[in-house]
Amino acid sequence: MDRRGRLLAVLLGTALAALLVASSAAASSAQFTRAYFNSDYSRGSFAFTETFTDCSGTCTWLPIATVQPSLPSYSCRGDEWDDSDPNTKVVWTGANQTGNSTVSADLTDVPILTGQSGQRICVSAVRQMQVRDPVCVAQAPILGMDPSTCPFVSRISGLAVGSAILTLAPATPPPPTTGGGDACSEAKAALTKAKAKLKKLKAKKASSAALKRA
Repeated sequence: MDRRGRLLAVLLGTALAALLVASSAAASSAQFTRAYFNSDYSRGSFAFTETFTDCSGTCTWLPIATVQPSLPSYSCRGDEWDDSDPNTKVVWTGANQTGNSTVSADLTDVPILTGQSGQRICVSAVRQMQVRDPVCVAQAPILGMDPSTCPFVSRISGLAVGSAILTLAPATPPPPTTGGGDACSEAKAALTKAKAKLKKLKAKKASSAALKRA
């Protein structure tokens, strides 16, 4: 087998091993229990749980949430935290995590894309891993080297974990009245009305008595 064939075999073997490892673990995911915006589309309210399972070896990750227009031209890619698009906005960043884990967030009154009626929240993970230098690994079979001797390098990547379309927050119900409050007010109003009527009646009787004496 020539050098090109050996290199192709190594690359195919590495890709197959990575695929088998990935398929053996549950995929990273996000579960939303609340994803609302207010009536003028300026503030959001979110509650979600993010489970990240894409760590292997020495790995840390940063949970992050962004908002974007819910247009067909936009989708959650995982790199919105680092782009220059004015129509994407970071709304939350969690604590740095080590290894696979789950985090939760409960956010209220969060500034979002003001005036944008259709919005989507994207939950992502910024992963930092120590991996063997891929250039060295690719060249090792050609140079007759052991790929396991290649040095480690840091690789940072953003991965999309989950998303939800924002909907209008339900109306807040009025606070309950204290027991008997309305009935008490009605009774007071009725009593005041009765007193006024009695006063008029007394004045009329007094006027009639004065006329008779005259």
